[in-house]
Amino acid sequence: MSDSPHHASKSGRPPIVEERLEQARRRRNKGDQRRALVLMREACCLSPQDPVLWTLFGVQCWRANRRDDARQALRQALWLREHTRDPKRAHVLRALLLAMESACAQDAVRAA
Repeated sequence: MSDSPHHASKSGRPPIVEERLEQARRRRNKGDQRRALVLMREACCLSPQDPVLWTLFGVQCWRANRRDDARQALRQALWLREHTRDPKRAHVLRALLLAMESACAQDAVRAA
């Protein structure tokens, strides 16, 4: 296998995408959430048809208290799962989105 940024790695993703994910992981471990999110977003843009990337990005956004970004990323992942005929994972994503909506509603009630 070539080291070209366009040839897929073991995960099936281009190496440049894997590199962004690794950089994001390192930044997150150093406490740099903002840069980690930027790198994860770049990975999603480099491989926009990868529902796993969108799910990872959505979960990381949720952890960083970026609720709208989290929902948007997870909705993208859900759309991809539905259009690639992956009903089991689509069901899990739907449940995750419902749980997030519920948590947001509870936060709004507490804040009121």
